Amino acid sequence: MRIHYQSPEVHELAQFKPVPHDFLLRYAHDIWPGYPAPVWINDLSHSWVIGSFGLIPPWADPHFSKSTFTAPVENITALLTFRNVWALRQLCIIPVSCFFVPDYASGKSVSWKIERNDHRPFGVAGLWEVRVYDQSITHWSFAILTRNAENDPLMGRFFHRDEEKRTPLALAANEYEKWLWAPSESAMLELLHPLDSAVFCAQESDMFQSV
Repeated sequence: MRIHYQSPEVHELAQFKPVPHDFLLRYAHDIWPGYPAPVWINDLSHSWVIGSFGLIPPWADPHFSKSTFTAPVENITALLTFRNVWALRQLCIIPVSCFFVPDYASGKSVSWKIERNDHRPFGVAGLWEVRVYDQSITHWSFAILTRNAENDPLMGRFFHRDEEKRTPLALAANEYEKWLWAPSESAMLELLHPLDSAVFCAQESDMFQSV
């Protein structure tokens, strides 16, 4: 799935969870695989961290992030990269202002922007990993959870005909804590739903697609 996104500004993160005054967030606005971005994780400190977009297991090279920035929920337990963090419920919320996907209706790749109708940032369900002995930007890393979107009214039009159509899984604000502290796999799955076409909209963008 080819996707990149824009992260909210620092002052906008407080609508998800307050940001500690002594925690300096430095990141680009446009987030591509391998870029650092803020993510709210469910470790014991229940904290914000800066992680690399693309989940990097302890045994993998940091360049691994170029192919692990999305995680398909349908067969996640069969995938070596994601199955352990899924089983351990290493869950996170990725704050997003909007994201970009390619459309091929014209015969060529055209970038489209997906965002909320009210333009407010939203939280996307994800998984996180930590490389204990790696103190670089890849110390923390994360991936966006996705599912098939072939019949999705909003996301079903995007991506090349030879690609599987997929959608990120957004959470409502009242689901953030439920997701982070879901007690079981079934509870996790109940919260993972596609983008609501009554809440989200799509429009053509001049953003370049290179993922």
